[in-house]
Amino acid sequence: MELILFVWLLFGIFSAVLSIFIITLLSVHTFFKYSFYRVVIVDLILNLMCWINTWPHRLTFRPEGEIFILPVFVHTPIVLKVSNFLVSFFFHVQSLSTIIICAHRLTTSIFSSALKFWNKWFLVLYFVVLGLSSLGSNLITVRPMYFDYELMKFISLPLSQGESEKNRVVLFTFIVFYFIIIVVISVVTFLQVRKKLSDQNDAHKKLLRRLTQISVVHSAVYSITLAWQITSFGVSYYLIVDIMMTVSDLVRIPKSVNFHNIIEFQINFSMTYIIVIFDQNLRQAIKTSIFVRKTNVRPLGIQNSSRGNIT
Repeated sequence: MELILFVWLLFGIFSAVLSIFIITLLSVHTFFKYSFYRVVIVDLILNLMCWINTWPHRLTFRPEGEIFILPVFVHTPIVLKVSNFLVSFFFHVQSLSTIIICAHRLTTSIFSSALKFWNKWFLVLYFVVLGLSSLGSNLITVRPMYFDYELMKFISLPLSQGESEKNRVVLFTFIVFYFIIIVVISVVTFLQVRKKLSDQNDAHKKLLRRLTQISVVHSAVYSITLAWQITSFGVSYYLIVDIMMTVSDLVRIPKSVNFHNIIEFQINFSMTYIIVIFDQNLRQAIKTSIFVRKTNVRPLGIQNSSRGNIT
């Protein structure tokens, strides 16, 4: 096994385990009963599923990976076909989920009734996201693939010029659209929350600032990847893909505008690390979960008088 594949596997497994631990903690711990964390839990689950789906693509065009993928391709080719479809699907899912996270912070900072709305409808919104992502993914034509037994490697067949151009136009349109929406909502959210902070008590202010930091930083990271995709659209990534994937799984970079080599950027574990860095309550909960079996420690920055108003 090449060193780079080992690094991908090691870092990915660590991040996946950390994500599962955080999902469990956010789901069961009394610190995290607010609607924002419900949205984050769904986002983390979807990102974890996205990471799992990257592995067929990581292995398909690497010599050491073909040993594992070839039996799947021969006996259950539908698995790779579904995985190819999910590449584009998760691009839309992650983009729309980023919009939902920021929209949550914006609406709860403006409307007093927004908390009830999110508590009741956030799962419905994510089902809508899944439906829209499926529709968007169907607009992409997937490049066919076969295994050359003489060369002992997978070959991705080129699309016709018309299909390739259609893919490029569709992808570029979606990328620009998502970029504009995410940037606009993030900026408006930041300005609105900063304005609202002056009217809050210290306890509420700390939590409001913390949740907004998570939302805005996550949106900023995703916006940067979209901006890079816009400015570099059509440029080959053969020289930089291994470097970027080795640095971290935060950004999944395409080798070229090639469906099997990951067309779009995919944020896999960014939210996992962002919430650990910016959420003091989560760090405290992790410490108490690991080192203390029983504790009466209360979340920082939360008072009983404001519990019902924090979103």
